[in-house]
Amino acid sequence: MVSVGGGMPQHNHGLPTEPQVSAAPDPGQYRIEGVKFSMPGLWELRLSIRAGDQSDDVQFNIRI
Repeated sequence: MVSVGGGMPQHNHGLPTEPQVSAAPDPGQYRIEGVKFSMPGLWELRLSIRAGDQSDDVQFNIRI
């Protein structure tokens, strides 16, 4: 399972959309759709990945 979240920490709000994660045609690949950055500045995009009893979280900082 893959989930996505994020927001703009300097403005203390989340993403203006609810991104959706779906499986891509090849095993182990996923497609994330619906990510929108509504203004310039520093954004965080967070991914949570879970498979069985293993998990990992990653955060990307994006400046728009």
